[in-house]
Amino acid sequence: MTYPRHTLVFLAAEAREDLAEAVAAGVLPPFRRAPLPTWAAAAFADNDIPGIACRAEGDVPAGHVQLGVAFPFRHDGSRVRARITAPLAAVAATWSPYEVLAGPRPRTLAVGPALDALCDAAGYHGIALGVFGSTALQLATRLAYLETGSDLDLVVRAPDETALAGFAAAASAIAERHALRLDAEVDLANGYGVKLAELLSGTRTVLGRGLADLRLLDRDEALRALGSGPCPATSRAPNPALELQPGV
Repeated sequence: MTYPRHTLVFLAAEAREDLAEAVAAGVLPPFRRAPLPTWAAAAFADNDIPGIACRAEGDVPAGHVQLGVAFPFRHDGSRVRARITAPLAAVAATWSPYEVLAGPRPRTLAVGPALDALCDAAGYHGIALGVFGSTALQLATRLAYLETGSDLDLVVRAPDETALAGFAAAASAIAERHALRLDAEVDLANGYGVKLAELLSGTRTVLGRGLADLRLLDRDEALRALGSGPCPATSRAPNPALELQPGV
């Protein structure tokens, strides 16, 4: 079983407790020093931190899924991360990047005004807009993943190149106005993601990032995959004010 890229996979509370030791063992090599594995295991067990659908490393047992886990704390400037294999039976919910952005968000979210403007621009150009990375994790958990200077990671689904170009120009102006760095990825119907700037650059090939592999795609092939297949809804739900909870 695999989930689309950037999907947040939430596990049942009892499963998180059972997997805490696996999280400690799965902390990535740069962070395998005390007390980081212990902190990671405790944060995972005590908070509803989701896993993120990621490329499998080695064989994944039947009935299981490979997940990456990012924590709301850093070591030597790098976010502490782990990889685990979790049973599908333990999955309580999954959220796509589009569902994360459509949900409620805190009134105090620093990037909130920029997200409002980006959602308006996406609606105007017929773009489906979602978020991943630190923004998605903070919205989904209310933990302090976003920091001053954090990139705003966007994923977009578009009907055609014209819509993409129009949104890209609007997004660039919004980023400049709000002093933000945007990292936007185009979600293709073939399961690959490509950088928005790269797809619009006119190069003959673009790098496609998939759950199974990285692959050079012909740019025309990528553009043909824009409008095919099911596309997430572009509308977003009202965002009632919520208070931002303190981080771990």
